[in-house]
Amino acid sequence: MSESEKGGAHMHYPVILSDRNWENSTSALIDSGATALFLSHEFVDKHHLERHKLDVEILVQNIDGTLNCRGTSTHYAKLKLKMREGKPEDQEFLITDIITLTLTGRRKPGI
Repeated sequence: MSESEKGGAHMHYPVILSDRNWENSTSALIDSGATALFLSHEFVDKHHLERHKLDVEILVQNIDGTLNCRGTSTHYAKLKLKMREGKPEDQEFLITDIITLTLTGRRKPGI
């Protein structure tokens, strides 16, 4: 399965999330039906990421179509997302309750 791993009906893919002061290597859950990118509240709190208030709350459904336990997302985080050898791209991630991912974090040199 080379760069990705299939798990049931979903696929996990290695990615790097970063901002000015840190980066984290992780495995992203790829869901072809998703309409946004997501981070868990736990991840945002653990890494002290800046939260930005959404202009309008967004209703969040889980991967199985059920309503997320938080119901709506009210904030988002801005991070760079890098896949494979590609160039990091600025992305906005909705913050909600999702499955927690195992991360391997390291500080960027010189920071």
